[in-house]
Amino acid sequence: MAAIDITIEDKQLSSLFDKLISKTSDLSPCMRNIAMIMKETVLENFDSGGRPQRWILSKRVREEGGQTLILKGMSGGLMGSITSKSDKTTAIVGTNKDYAELHQFGGRMSNSAGEKSAKVPARPFLVIPDEEMQEIRDTILDYLKI
Repeated sequence: MAAIDITIEDKQLSSLFDKLISKTSDLSPCMRNIAMIMKETVLENFDSGGRPQRWILSKRVREEGGQTLILKGMSGGLMGSITSKSDKTTAIVGTNKDYAELHQFGGRMSNSAGEKSAKVPARPFLVIPDEEMQEIRDTILDYLKI
């Protein structure tokens, strides 16, 4: 069976394809917005003490008040280390803190002698709840509007 090629010469359609190609070849503006949404979401997870599920309170928080994973008077800490970045195809949120994985997934904390000591429950802070996932979807759809 022979192939048949059909060429449609329509200026409006051609213009729409050009705009689509232009918008999708560099998604930097969209990815920048998504990275911002993700960072704000993670910071809200800290402010809320865990979302969608609340984190198990630490002994210090139960005794002294305050918020889990947020130390009073600290300028940095885990919450303060949350950063976001983006490029033309990627949006990333994360932290450079060594202990972040322990809090995200839980595990056993080592003492100064390197011995395993206290059990740390998982307190997933790098979570994007459904509501914010919808906001990300809407951001993509808005970006693709021509």
